[in-house]
Amino acid sequence: MTAGRGTMLKAVENGLWYADGSIWFISGRDITDSTRIKKADYDAIYGSATIGSGRLSGKKELAVADDCVIFWTDQGVCIGGPDGEFFNLTEQVYHPKREYNGAHSVFRQLPGINQVVTILN
Repeated sequence: MTAGRGTMLKAVENGLWYADGSIWFISGRDITDSTRIKKADYDAIYGSATIGSGRLSGKKELAVADDCVIFWTDQGVCIGGPDGEFFNLTEQVYHPKREYNGAHSVFRQLPGINQVVTILN
């Protein structure tokens, strides 16, 4: 990790998801006994991370995960699991304008409706 501007920090059951130009998973429940694992060489869009169910990702590794981080990057929508699982869910890459000032995301789950809504500023 670098001393740059953090663009994402979200806690999950067994660690933290962090981004600062790259995407990292910091494993462990005790920061003094944690391990940093680099997951991607691209950044999360500031403010786009939200917590949602991994069961909706279609990934068998997240089939029982209720606390996943779902976030936008310039490489598409990604999901990070509670044990450091990482997937880019975008089949075709959508490149948002580089001039964004941040974002805000919310996960909405109702009977028969599962949505992640992200607004890019």
